[in-house]
Order: sequence, then structure tokens, then C-alpha cells
Amino acid sequence: MKNKKIYIWIIIFLASIILLPGFSFLYWTLTVSFEPLASVRIHNEFEKLPSDVLIKKLQLYNIDPASPYPQIAMEVLASRKEKVVVPYLIKLLKSWHPDRRYQAIRALGLIGDERAVEPLLKIVNKGESKENRSYRSALLSLCQIGYGPVRPIILERLKRPDGARNGSAKMMEYIGKKEDITLLEEKYNAIREDNDAVESIEKGSIKKAIEAIKQREGI
Repeated sequence: MKNKKIYIWIIIFLASIILLPGFSFLYWTLTVSFEPLASVRIHNEFEKLPSDVLIKKLQLYNIDPASPYPQIAMEVLASRKEKVVVPYLIKLLKSWHPDRRYQAIRALGLIGDERAVEPLLKIVNKGESKENRSYRSALLSLCQIGYGPVRPIILERLKRPDGARNGSAKMMEYIGKKEDITLLEEKYNAIREDNDAVESIEKGSIKKAIEAIKQREGI
């Protein structure tokens, strides 16, 4: 009789592991369908919570992968530059889920803790490729942390034909120097004048980088 109860509990446990993700996915899909601004509401609620509670929300990644709570908690913690969460974010860089890796990379850049430099460099050192979609995000995060040795990589990317649209201008906001302004201005002037929305965004990104460098360099 005792063994039978054990088997029943094992079956219940295994069933919960298998069925929970499906139920959770359905629940959140329906929630978004009936409340399109649900993520905004949750974000506003989370901003009122203390950081230790938000850190616990991150653990839901291991229990309920469909829940938006961990991602939103991470965004709020990153906006607070909460360094205590950095070790957990570094662990997430090895997650099997690409979205979680991307979110962790971005959060580490926003927090700006130097402990993230080495793991982010490992991503960059794998090279730029379709398989390494985290490359560009890792570069940006390293720039936000202020890791100077990546500057030559950013400059080479900026010089490429796609330099105005490969994210390099955004990276220069954080790591550019006054001698880089000339190159940025050349890229800015090379963009043709028309009403193309994409090109307007490109010019805006380069202009913002130039303004950030001038402010940082006291020009």
C-alpha cells in the first residue's frame, strides 16, 4: 500500500512537469488575447516591488518557462542596475533558450557590472555569424559596460557598407572618442536624403552617437 502511494505521487509529479508548460502557455496566450496591455500592467506592478522579491520571480524560468514574470522582473532589475543579480544573469547566458540568453545579455549591459565582461567576451570571440545571433548584443553590452578593448571591432563594423545599420552607431554612444566623430559624420552624410523611415532611423542613431561623444568628451 505504501509503495502504491509512492508510485501515485511519482506519476502526479511527472504529469505536472509535462503538463504545466502547456497549461501555462495556454493561460498566458489567452491573457494576452483578452488583455493586450497585460505586460505593461505587470511591468508597472513589478516596479513597485523590492528587488529581493523580483529576484525570486526570476526563478520561475526553471518552473514556468511560459510565464512573462521572469523577463519583466529582469527588465526592472536591470533598470535599477541591481548588481546582486549579475551572477544569475551570467548563468542564464548558457540557457538553451535563445530569448533568455538575449535578455540576460541586454540586462548585463544595462547593469554595467565588470563581472560580465569575460562571459560576454566568450560570446563575441565565437565570431559574427547566423549561428551566433548573440554576437551583436554582446558587443553592445560590452560597450555599455565601458570595455575599451572592443573599440577597434566597433570601428571596423562602422566602416563596413552596412555600418549605418549594423548597430555600430549605437555602440559608439558608449565607447566612441572625439577622433571617431569624423567617421560618424561621413556615414551620416552618405545616407541619402528622402522619406525612407529606415534611413531616418539610421541618421538619428548616428546623430545621437555624435552628441553622446561630444558630451562625454566635453566638446
